Amino acid sequence: CNNGLDDDEDIIAGCDPTTVDTDLDGLDDFEELDVYGSDCGDADTDNDGLSDYDDVDNGCDATEQDSDGDGLYDFYEIEYFDSYCDDADTDDDGLDDGDEFSYDTSPYDPDTDGDRLEDGPEVHTHLTDPDNFDTDFGGVDDGTEVLDDLTDPNNPSDDVLTCRVATNPEC
Repeated sequence: CNNGLDDDEDIIAGCDPTTVDTDLDGLDDFEELDVYGSDCGDADTDNDGLSDYDDVDNGCDATEQDSDGDGLYDFYEIEYFDSYCDDADTDDDGLDDGDEFSYDTSPYDPDTDGDRLEDGPEVHTHLTDPDNFDTDFGGVDDGTEVLDDLTDPNNPSDDVLTCRVATNPEC
């Protein structure tokens, strides 16, 4: 069989020398062994739920369950969370996609709650809720408190309730 390997290489690697694709995952044995480092006898080398072919087709590493190290298996990123398995922070907001899942934020929107603070700084710097535009429920959004009023977005008693033309055209 012409799969790019000689019969001895096939046998040593545990491949079937009579077929091009021993594990029927869509990658020929030569590609699995010499290009991607995956197992020609196992359709899902890394046991992440994606076949080796699907891993490669989506830009993932067929030998790693979590190719980008963000805490989400590649299968989950591709099939359910719709983020990239080769980029730990799809929206570049400072919050890895695995954390985006934990905080119920969007891996495609750097400011999920629309308060002008990106999700990463909300979690790591301001200790605010990236999925709630007014973490302290004081009546002023977190972005206004941090960027304009210089008040604590976690303390409702310091919210400066003023009429702002930029956010309320009725002022």
